[in-house]
Amino acid sequence: MWRRQAGGLIEAYRWPLAGSIAALIVGVIVVALVLAFCGGEGESEGPAAVTTPRPTRTVGPRTVTAADRTATALATGMPGMPGPTATRAPGEPPTAIPGLPTETPSLPGLPEASPTPGAPGPTAAPGTATPAFPSPTFTPRPTSTPSPTPTPVKLPDLVVRDLGVHHDRIWVVIGNDGEGKVPAGTEVDIAVRGVIAQSVELGTDLHPDGSYLVLLEDELIYRRELVLATVDPDNKIPEEEERNNALSRWLEPDVPLDVAVQGISAVGARLGVIVLNNCEALLKGVRVRITVFPAGEQQAISVSEHELNLQSSEATTLLISDVVAIPGLAFRVVMEVLNVTDADPTNDIFEGVVP
Repeated sequence: MWRRQAGGLIEAYRWPLAGSIAALIVGVIVVALVLAFCGGEGESEGPAAVTTPRPTRTVGPRTVTAADRTATALATGMPGMPGPTATRAPGEPPTAIPGLPTETPSLPGLPEASPTPGAPGPTAAPGTATPAFPSPTFTPRPTSTPSPTPTPVKLPDLVVRDLGVHHDRIWVVIGNDGEGKVPAGTEVDIAVRGVIAQSVELGTDLHPDGSYLVLLEDELIYRRELVLATVDPDNKIPEEEERNNALSRWLEPDVPLDVAVQGISAVGARLGVIVLNNCEALLKGVRVRITVFPAGEQQAISVSEHELNLQSSEATTLLISDVVAIPGLAFRVVMEVLNVTDADPTNDIFEGVVP
């Protein structure tokens, strides 16, 4: 009888004990799931995070940590828990987490991301066509055409070839010793005695080895003199050589000067003395002294100096302002050339009556 009572007692406590064990197992499963999701267990693309151990909790006679429960759940492979971490092969998509979307949603109003130029595209699955990307277009670089070599400009070289005297006037021969010509119409300066004496305009081209004669109008020579002549003294004309433009020579007059007193006259109430250039040369800047005497007397009543600028065979009347000229009065006039040599001094004296 006590056996029946004992069996009944065991039978009475069997089902409550089984329920307690089942409740304990369910609790362990819930804790394991919470730890699995909250502990970040799963596959990660970045470096493993450092996790600070949770504080221990005392259950029964031994201490069980949260990491122990997670390890137990992973090791036993309970339903709803991920298994041991597996290494993902290259190209394999990451393990999907239940309840999370596997595709990246697109935002309204924003363009879809385009692949980076030059980056490898996705690998097409077997049996599918690989999308074709347009080939880059290369524009050929234009070939540069070499510029033609400029032809060197040939320059002239002006020189003074010769110089001399004609009727006491200086002439100069200029030439071109360069490879280029001096065009017609070019104005060429010629300097004598250190100053520009004349500028000439070329009527024709002055070609290489050509010459051009210039008779200077106002450059006269009345005595032997060393004369320096220079062409283009200011280097206005581009030349091959700028240091050979001058030439010096000893020159002397080729025509003797002859100035003569030709007569006297009345210029208003004053006496006039007529002077003649009696040669073929030009008289320029010739200074003379005129002395006037009453006829038959040795005492001069007037002495004056004058400058003559006369062409060949030209005459002029010199005014003697301090002598009164009355028709019928007789005077003797003596002329002396001061700055040049007079070829015939015998015609420098005149004696006569005022007409």
